[in-house]
Amino acid sequence: MEGFPVCSRFVQEMHSIKPYQIMKTLSCAVLMFHGDKDSIVPYNTSGEYVLWNRKSRLVTVEGSDHAFPNPLDDNRVIAQSVEWFLETHSRNRPCRTS
Repeated sequence: MEGFPVCSRFVQEMHSIKPYQIMKTLSCAVLMFHGDKDSIVPYNTSGEYVLWNRKSRLVTVEGSDHAFPNPLDDNRVIAQSVEWFLETHSRNRPCRTS
């Protein structure tokens, strides 16, 4: 079987969700991973979002499809997520104590 199995609820929700309308309104830092062989969402759509939000970062998962089926991609995504989180959220921000 090719493709990705999805339930009917997912298909119904996709008609009402407009991710790029929401993403255009965000001003916070956003990290996106996108496979350059994505068969569901065109790769260039993530590049367009990076232009809207200069605080965002796009990480290309080379050779990967929509759901990153290669387990090696998981390690890269996790490592880059941790690196980005530490970079973005620890810069000049004192720890809060109650």
